[in-house]
Amino acid sequence: VPHGWCSWYEHMDQVSGQTMERNGSEMAAHRASGPALEVLQLDDGYAQWGDWEKSSPRFPGGVRDASEAAARHSLTPGLWIAPFAADFGSEVVRDHPEWILRCRNSSLPANSGFTAGGAYGGEWFAGVGVS
Repeated sequence: VPHGWCSWYEHMDQVSGQTMERNGSEMAAHRASGPALEVLQLDDGYAQWGDWEKSSPRFPGGVRDASEAAARHSLTPGLWIAPFAADFGSEVVRDHPEWILRCRNSSLPANSGFTAGGAYGGEWFAGVGVS
């Protein structure tokens, strides 16, 4: 199992392209003296849940910013997504209601999970179907 660094535990939803570059540089600088860290993982915070291709303004070049930061430091890029959960305000929910799971015997959207506190302050997400 490769070892690496994940942006979530330090930056949560405030991660940026600059954050990824800075941490990639730190990982490379300590490569010889520390643990063999191989993966620079961009976690949640780069996009709205469900709209994975639409990056935050903190990533003007999209997720490519993080991928290129990893490559510059000879690291493997990692990307976290939650493909079966979408923010109720996302374009996916608005533009593709047929993709959203519904409660049995109801037209109400099914909740796919809840984030308790943290960066989101408690929020339910819509379940995205796979069929």
